[in-house]
Order: sequence, then C-alpha cells, then structure tokens
Amino acid sequence: MRRIETRIFRIDTEVAEQLDELAQKNKISVNVIASQALRKHVEYDAYAENFGLVTISKGLLKTFFSLMSEEQARALGRKSGEHEGVALITFWFKDFNPENVIKSLDRVASHYNHNFEFEYTHDGQAYVAVLRHDCGPRASAFYAEFVKSVFALLDTRDELEE
Repeated sequence: MRRIETRIFRIDTEVAEQLDELAQKNKISVNVIASQALRKHVEYDAYAENFGLVTISKGLLKTFFSLMSEEQARALGRKSGEHEGVALITFWFKDFNPENVIKSLDRVASHYNHNFEFEYTHDGQAYVAVLRHDCGPRASAFYAEFVKSVFALLDTRDELEE
C-alpha cells in the first residue's frame, strides 16, 4: 500500500491559474496534476538534465531515422546500448541487471520519453517485452540492436523478433 503525505507549497498565481485550467479541462484534481509533475521530476527530470538527455519531436525522430540506412541504424543502436544504455541504467538505478534494464525501458524510454509503448511480462524465469512505435523499420532496427547489445553485456540469452 502506498503511503501518502500532505505537503504545503507556495506557487506563483499564474501557475496556480494554469493548474486550475488544466484540471478543469482534463477533469482531474489539481492534486493529481501536482503529484504527477512531482513524480516525473524526481523519477526523470532531475536525472535527465544531469545525464544530458534532450527532448525532440516525434516528427524529427522519424526524419532522423529515415535519413540513415538500416545498417547505420543498427550500428547506432549497438553503440548506444553498449555505452549510453549501460551508463543511463547504472546512473538511474545504480545496478546494471536485467530488472533495471526493464525498468529503464519502461520508465525512461517509454513512460517519460515516449519513444515507444512498452509492455512486458515476467514468469519468474524469462521476460517477454514488446516495444511498439510508429517511427518505421529503421527505428525498429535501432531499438532491436540497442536491446540486444544491453542484454549481451549481461550475458543473458535473448530472442528478438522485429
């Protein structure tokens, strides 16, 4: 069961008005919006800034992948997984292990960066993960190589379908 604490914050009037508008528009409470924003800050924003992550539009990401060959996308995925992937996972979660790789794909890449939709199951022995995106086959090649290279460093057996 999650514990809840009550905190009191002072915010600018302009921000308060924008929160009220968002809450009314989305038919949720200001408290829900504030909790989501604070959770995102402590789970993602505070680390993302230190790690040097940037936000780009989905359109720009699609263009980026369309300008490279499949082999270039695969090479970039391998390099990113071996270097940035491992660094990001250990930076965020301290330990480099299969569970934290899954957490990183779920929380960082999917939930906060919105790179893809991520679903997974775990039966106690194996993970089955599905990454869905609409950025084309070269993005699939990139993500496949990224995931393969990260799990290869853990010396785990993996099977991928693109």
